[in-house]
Amino acid sequence: MTVGRARYQISSGMKTNLAVTGSFWLSTIHNYSTRRNGQRRAFALSLRYKTGPWRFKLMGVRQDMDLRNPGSNDIVTVGDYDSVYNIASRATIGFIEGARTIDTGKFPVKLDLFVNYANVWKDSSHHAPNTQRLSLGAFWTDKATNRFRVWSEFYLGRNDPNVGAGQFTNGAGQGGDDKYKSSFLVIFGYYFQ
Repeated sequence: MTVGRARYQISSGMKTNLAVTGSFWLSTIHNYSTRRNGQRRAFALSLRYKTGPWRFKLMGVRQDMDLRNPGSNDIVTVGDYDSVYNIASRATIGFIEGARTIDTGKFPVKLDLFVNYANVWKDSSHHAPNTQRLSLGAFWTDKATNRFRVWSEFYLGRNDPNVGAGQFTNGAGQGGDDKYKSSFLVIFGYYFQ
């Protein structure tokens, strides 16, 4: 496995910051079912801009996996939240995000609001339905210790494994029912330092 990352700071100032980052992942993966070696190649390029309380990110990702499966190589089974689901083995991903830190004055918590959108274009023609997700969220943390943290997000997605009933197993692979669905997620955390 070979993984690399390079970052170039285009501009850096007291109030503004612009950086471009590129990364790659190249690996050989042994398939125990077929006893053959496959490979995974992933490349990403991102642009980050920060000015005052505003932050923006634009990212493009290309993933290409050939796992030498006994059947189709169009999908790969991965795990998340103690379950497994399928994703497209060859896809291009586009991502855009905007975020803002909110001045909460004397209120005892810090607040960041964000909105992001991601689209996954799958290469295989019979996996045509794109996976899409729009997220609207807030991140809260206490000012005193920075140990209590709360993430809350509203998702609107189509063929997204984590949004809506009937999408989990194949939404990001062969596609779900190709309908927009929504969900709400809240994560509470306490960090020991």
